Amino acid sequence: MLEKIGQKGKTFMMTKKYFTLIELLVVIAIIAILAGMLLPALNKARKTAQKINCTSNLKTIGTLAQLYSSDYDDYIVPVRARTDGNPWSSLLLTLYINNKSVWDTAGVTSAKVFHCNSDPREMANTPGIYARSYSYNSRDNRNAAGGFLSDWESSKLHINKLNVCKNPSKTIIITEHPMQPAANAYLDQTSWSTVSCPSAQQEAIPGGSGSKTVFSPVTTHDGVWNYLMVGGNVELLQPRATIGTGTTENPNDMWTVAAND
Repeated sequence: MLEKIGQKGKTFMMTKKYFTLIELLVVIAIIAILAGMLLPALNKARKTAQKINCTSNLKTIGTLAQLYSSDYDDYIVPVRARTDGNPWSSLLLTLYINNKSVWDTAGVTSAKVFHCNSDPREMANTPGIYARSYSYNSRDNRNAAGGFLSDWESSKLHINKLNVCKNPSKTIIITEHPMQPAANAYLDQTSWSTVSCPSAQQEAIPGGSGSKTVFSPVTTHDGVWNYLMVGGNVELLQPRATIGTGTTENPNDMWTVAAND
C-alpha cells in the first residue's frame, strides 16, 4: 500500500511493510529457543530458592528449640508435649509462635515455618490442618546409659538434657520427612511426627486409597537434605553421609547421641 507524504512542497511515496509468514515463524522459533535456554536456569533458581527457604525454616525451628531448652532447664525439646501428647511442632508453635491455639486460623498461617516450599502439598484452608514437612529424629531408643534425645512410651514421656549429646553440632534432631497427605495432616497429630532413618525418610507419601503419590522425597533438593542439629546448626547433606558405621535402615553417626559411631 502506498501513501503520499508531503514535506516542504515535496511528495514522497511510503510503502507500509508487513511481516511475512516466514518472518513470523522465524521470530517464534527464536523465542522458543531462548525460552528453552532460560527455563533450565529458572528451574535451577527455583530449586535453589526452595533449598534456601527450607534451610531458613529449620534454622528458625532450631532457634525455637534452643529457646525451649533455655526456658526449661537445658532439657531438649521433646518429641511430644508432656501434657497433651501433641508433637514437638505443635509444642513449639503454641509456646513461641502462636500461643492462642493450634486450632486458630492465625496459628495455621504462622505455621508455615513447618512447611518446605519443595513440598507440593498445600495447607488446607482449615484451622489445625497443615502439610508439615519435617519430623523428629527417633533413631535412639532408651538404653542403660540413657543415650537418647526424647521418647514416648505408654503415655510416659522421656526427655534428656543437652549434655547427653557428645557432639550437638553433629547430632540430628529434626530433618525433612513429610507427614501424610495434607487433608489428614493435623499440626497437633502425632502420626508421622518422627523418622528413624534415611530409608524411612525417603519413602514416598501416597495420596490416599488408590490415588497417586503426592510427595516423592527422593527428589527433594536434588538428592540432598537439610538436617537440623541439636546445636542449632543446619547441614545440607546426602542421606548416606549421615549414617557413619551404620546403614540407611539402622544409622549411626548423626542419628545417635553417641560420639564417633
